[in-house]
Amino acid sequence: MDFDRLIDEAWPALERVPLEPWTLRHSLGVTKRANSVLVSGLPADLAEAVGEAEKFYAERGGSTVFSLGTSAPAEVDSLLEARGYRLADPTLVMVASPAPGGRPAHEVRIEDHPWPAWLDTWAGVEGRDPEVGGRICAGVPAWYAAVEEDGAPVAVGRGVPQGDTLGIYCMATRPGARRRAWPAAYCALWYGMRGSRRRTWW
Repeated sequence: MDFDRLIDEAWPALERVPLEPWTLRHSLGVTKRANSVLVSGLPADLAEAVGEAEKFYAERGGSTVFSLGTSAPAEVDSLLEARGYRLADPTLVMVASPAPGGRPAHEVRIEDHPWPAWLDTWAGVEGRDPEVGGRICAGVPAWYAAVEEDGAPVAVGRGVPQGDTLGIYCMATRPGARRRAWPAAYCALWYGMRGSRRRTWW
């Protein structure tokens, strides 16, 4: 399973510039994933490609970040370390097959678009710009789930159907609801899987 491709497609950057075989991504600073180089192979001139990437992000007033997944060549990691780059924000990808289950114990609101209160909850917990986040979310079809109290979301999640998989993103719970709000991300996952033939959740 090509997780690098799935993750890139599920959270599409607002600006994408090819630097074969890489992709330069920029989204006004909202999340590293959408503001980093997607490393998906080895360029003909590795040092030159790194320099081009650094120029791209410098022109946009941002830091140069490289996203190295399981398919990234070891040579890229070595060169970046030699140039003074440091490891930041390791990502754990978890995969599971769907298991049978009943309805969620909590009532969950499900929509096919992020509504303002959903965005405000996610952005408030994560410290993001809700307007930019909404533009990124709108880039691909997805389901948006929320556990609400008094009409306001306290926990949210996003499920992105991709072929026979469903990716779970944007899990966020307001501090006052932690350890008691039902995981909304699981609700989105449950909703997306029911009646479908998707074989993998991740």
